[in-house]
Amino acid sequence: MISKEGSIPQKALIRRQLHARLIRIYRRGLLKRMTDAESCFEQILKKLKLNYMAQAGFFTPRSFCIVDFYIKAPVKLIVEINGEDHHQKSRLKRDIRKLRSLRRQGYRVVVFSNEQVIAEPDEVEQRLCRILKEM
Repeated sequence: MISKEGSIPQKALIRRQLHARLIRIYRRGLLKRMTDAESCFEQILKKLKLNYMAQAGFFTPRSFCIVDFYIKAPVKLIVEINGEDHHQKSRLKRDIRKLRSLRRQGYRVVVFSNEQVIAEPDEVEQRLCRILKEM
């Protein structure tokens, strides 16, 4: 996809810019409709004073995806908060592909369930702190 001169061909560049625009539009909608668990987790991140981005968009080799939370530099940590809909077979396969792709790109990925975040926020916070110390 990259030419000999090291630049991205015009069609690929236009496609990538379009995807980026679509991600921004879709992300705005997701931010307005955060689940209770996502809002609770966001409070944990604010309490820990972490530099994060909610509903962050990423390009993967085949496509693009949006993750629930991306904790920025110096760590490359992605946190997904999964509800009941993530147990459906088709959704589960898609999630597995997405997480594998992000891990191959060097991101550490952690998944919490909605129930964990809402029922045990202190435990979720402690686990997140342990993970961050390991990194």
